[in-house]
Amino acid sequence: MKNSFEGLRAVKDKKVKAEPVSVTEFGFLTVRLSKQDAKSFKRAAEDNGHTNQSGLIEAINRVMIEWNQPPVTDHGSAGKKK
Repeated sequence: MKNSFEGLRAVKDKKVKAEPVSVTEFGFLTVRLSKQDAKSFKRAAEDNGHTNQSGLIEAINRVMIEWNQPPVTDHGSAGKKK
């Protein structure tokens, strides 16, 4: 009878090179809103299928386009995902 772990042993014995990881630096912007405005934005973002992060990126990119500037990239966050 053949050992069912034979295939796993073959995979384990192979040397696999890891892909190099590129490091991205991030900058942070802080905005001060009234508590009511912050709640309003958060609610509106969620109603439109966005997290706070993606909603803010959407808003920033609309202004960047209006100002004839290239849009910014959403690198996501460690928070909830949709």
